[in-house]
Amino acid sequence: MKTALLYNYKAGKGLPAELVVRKLCDFFSGDELLVSDPGLVFPELPVSLVEPEPADGYFAVILARVKALAEAGAERFISVGGDGTATYVRNAMYELGINLPILGVAAGTANVGPIVSVTLDQLEGRHVSQTHEVCYDGISVFVDGKFISLAFNDLIVGDTFLGTVEGQTRSISVRALLEEGVISPKKPTENIVNDDFAVELNGAELAPNSANIRQIVLAPVAHESHYGRAVYSVVGKCDWCEKKGVIALCDYIAVSFEDDGAGVDRFSTTQYLIFGPNDQVVLRGFTEEACLICDGNPYFLPSDRFAVRYEPALARTIKL
Repeated sequence: MKTALLYNYKAGKGLPAELVVRKLCDFFSGDELLVSDPGLVFPELPVSLVEPEPADGYFAVILARVKALAEAGAERFISVGGDGTATYVRNAMYELGINLPILGVAAGTANVGPIVSVTLDQLEGRHVSQTHEVCYDGISVFVDGKFISLAFNDLIVGDTFLGTVEGQTRSISVRALLEEGVISPKKPTENIVNDDFAVELNGAELAPNSANIRQIVLAPVAHESHYGRAVYSVVGKCDWCEKKGVIALCDYIAVSFEDDGAGVDRFSTTQYLIFGPNDQVVLRGFTEEACLICDGNPYFLPSDRFAVRYEPALARTIKL
């Protein structure tokens, strides 16, 4: 079997490339290991180099590499990095119209999953024949009809994402990274929606209380369990109906390492809406400061609205 490897050198843990390749060669012994990056070729290790088409831009490079590796006959992929790296790999497959299984190896800032599920150390002394495949639901994101990204852990509407700075997890400015290529710590803005904010669900306009919305989180919860626990409120319905996508409108910054005491020193409020595979969902009424962060990957929001779809079995993953 042919197995393709992509490694994000800039992921939070900064694992040595030779160590990564060596351990994966052992775990996938018997496979032909394909790489598209000359930096992953070591004379004593059994890997084959596939040349991708030239590309500019981080995701464009990943797209070109995934395309070249798939065309070379790759039957499964290894993503070494964080959740964002794994989602970029699946994004590339989505754009190419393929869905091959992915083993997500943790090497990033946040390794929450669900694609990322193992560390290199956990692969030690084991073999790929001991694994099994699990499919995970996800959310696809579109702006003005154009595909932006997938999200398997969460989609955040805000202006910061979590990254590693000098070994510490910090909130990082989306604009500084996308406009200047700079990793710049920033306090998250609380100004993401305007007075016109609403959610359009299957053509019906739902206008929540927007006065205290500081951050918005969307997530698939198909593999979570809330059964019988009324404390989960409407989210508990996801356990017994097809609607397993959740929109959470938060009066605090939910994704941040700068704790403001919400829910601990004071009450916090979250407004929930659930949606499923057959629902048409549009969120609109955003300020110019609002950006999208999909599984940790930042994107500008070039419009005051975006659409989402809930997609079952969107990612095929390899699990120990």
